[in-house]
Amino acid sequence: MNNYLDRCKTEQDCLNLAKNARDRNRNDIADAANLKASLIRQEEFKKTGRRPDIDYHACGLKDGDLIYLPDLNIDAKVYTHRTLLFEGAEIYITPLEEKLLDRGFTRKQVVAKWRIKKTDELLNDAYNKAYPK
Repeated sequence: MNNYLDRCKTEQDCLNLAKNARDRNRNDIADAANLKASLIRQEEFKKTGRRPDIDYHACGLKDGDLIYLPDLNIDAKVYTHRTLLFEGAEIYITPLEEKLLDRGFTRKQVVAKWRIKKTDELLNDAYNKAYPK
């Protein structure tokens, strides 16, 4: 597996490897490639100081992991490093939150309330650990 990863020099190389590995049911390689891609993105942050948009992989999540809103019993599955799977559709977190607000839930119930299912950690806290202010 390391041989495949060693050949990945850019984030896109890693993402391509992850996709190909996932297509071949090699989730171990896909997870390792996604992790390396997130480390490359974190290095870019260290160089520029610009905090990127949410990166689930940098927050310690893998594709398929769940985040949830505890007060609403709503969850979404990590689909890529930037997107979620919700009700069978790929979606970014901000449009997902807008969709929930349109359904009548309040901002206090939705925005900045997402938690990581396997650790119960607040998603924002995991992001701040990955990309400190």
